Amino acid sequence: MQVLLSPQLPPPPQHSVGSISSPSKLRVLAITFLVFGMLLLISGALFLTLGIPGLSAAISFGLGIGLSALGGVLMISGLLCLLVKREIPTV
Repeated sequence: MQVLLSPQLPPPPQHSVGSISSPSKLRVLAITFLVFGMLLLISGALFLTLGIPGLSAAISFGLGIGLSALGGVLMISGLLCLLVKREIPTV
């Protein structure tokens, strides 16, 4: 008589190396949004104020407005994520 044994897998570790808790992920996402938003706002302001040689004024103006708008949206999203996380105390 043959007895088929199912392979026994070891239980998963309680805390694996790559696992990050959800509040920590939200904080990292919010800080990433803030950093990228600030970089896009700065680059948008540079495109608006400094004329880039070789680009027409319309392209430079459009890039400046677009980058500034995207940077503003990312900064607001990052701030809202931090407020949801309650990292910033509300008054």
